[in-house]
Amino acid sequence: MQQLAGEKNVRVTLTEKDRPFALIDSNGFRRALLALADNALAHTPAGGQVGITTAVLGNRAVVTVSDSGAGIKGVDQTRIFDRFVRTHSPEGAPGQRSFGIGLALVREIITGPRHCGG
Repeated sequence: MQQLAGEKNVRVTLTEKDRPFALIDSNGFRRALLALADNALAHTPAGGQVGITTAVLGNRAVVTVSDSGAGIKGVDQTRIFDRFVRTHSPEGAPGQRSFGIGLALVREIITGPRHCGG
């Protein structure tokens, strides 16, 4: 992710407020985190920033991905995790293809059955 961000002149930072422990499939978690970070990177203009933060909130492990892009526009925000929902291409990203399934897959990984392994 750092290499892709560097090519776009976007800074990626990781902040560990806490080191949460969670029982979750490591491959699924990795896929979900990469999909969130990739989405943030795709919507962040050159010179911007993507931040990933880990924390503990009560009895939950929380990972937050944020970016300095313009935000979600052109779609009802309550639907951004639905399949095939897409926003308009971010400015400065002509020709970028999106199928509208990345965030839907993130939701399926996070809310699906908890199978822990590896």
